[in-house]
Amino acid sequence: RDYDDRFNFYHSVEEKIPTGIAILDEITRGGFPRKTLNVLQLGTNVGKTLAKCSIAANALLSGNNVLYITLEDGEKKIGKRIDSNLLDVTQEELEAMSREEYHSRMRRLVKKSGIGELVIREYPGTTVSILQFQNLIDDLELTEGFKPDLVIVDYLNLVLSSRIKAGGGNGMYQVIKCVAEELRGFAQTNNVALLTSTQVNRAGFTKTSLGLEDSSESFGVPMTADWYVSAVTDEELDMKGLWACFHNKSRYADKAKCPKFFLGVDREKQRISDPRPEFQSEEMVNSIPDMEFESGDDGEVSWN
Repeated sequence: RDYDDRFNFYHSVEEKIPTGIAILDEITRGGFPRKTLNVLQLGTNVGKTLAKCSIAANALLSGNNVLYITLEDGEKKIGKRIDSNLLDVTQEELEAMSREEYHSRMRRLVKKSGIGELVIREYPGTTVSILQFQNLIDDLELTEGFKPDLVIVDYLNLVLSSRIKAGGGNGMYQVIKCVAEELRGFAQTNNVALLTSTQVNRAGFTKTSLGLEDSSESFGVPMTADWYVSAVTDEELDMKGLWACFHNKSRYADKAKCPKFFLGVDREKQRISDPRPEFQSEEMVNSIPDMEFESGDDGEVSWN
């Protein structure tokens, strides 16, 4: 009987946090919606933090407030990465910049119309859970009037579950699955988009294509996530400044329309971007190795 309300919902504009990268905004239909869990899956030293800092910088420039929770790098190191991106300078150029020039450029940036607010908070890895994150977000609103639009957690596997502990019959699969569920619940409770990352498992570390089965420690992460994208690189791709990406899961759009794509990577400026035009052609994208899988009669998925 409430079909008219449903019709209004179908034609309403959903508020989203744009990534600032055309291909990612295309496959998410405009960016990350609020109340969602979005996960990037990358190998060790491929660029998990780089990607999240780049998206954080873009979100700020589009007028969104960002809360960056780091459990790996220090607050100042995360700030340096984001500064490098925002000021469009390399890490070395940032270090060589004079105090006067740095202050002048940052003042111009702060005064820029419509730029969002950034808060970075550091915790030791594997010492905090969603309970501390909720206390933080409540305290920031109460004391500073700060309400984030995008929360970034760097990264998922370093968060404790607030419900269960590892051991005592609870394996890492169950623990990490609970963490993913709690992060998604945190996003829903606080009406934010949440972006985090996870590592690939040992089998996926040397693969040229990644799927949901390559999630480190728990398949429960991709099961819970609203959006899940994997990225790999090798020596050849690295020389070209590229990641090969796999659109593993999406609740926003048909992932089959764009199952794989390239992203440009600038490590010096801590930035991911759309690739150069020559790497956007159908021929080049089709050169990315395919992910193959088969589903058995019991519903179990086996991967080739």
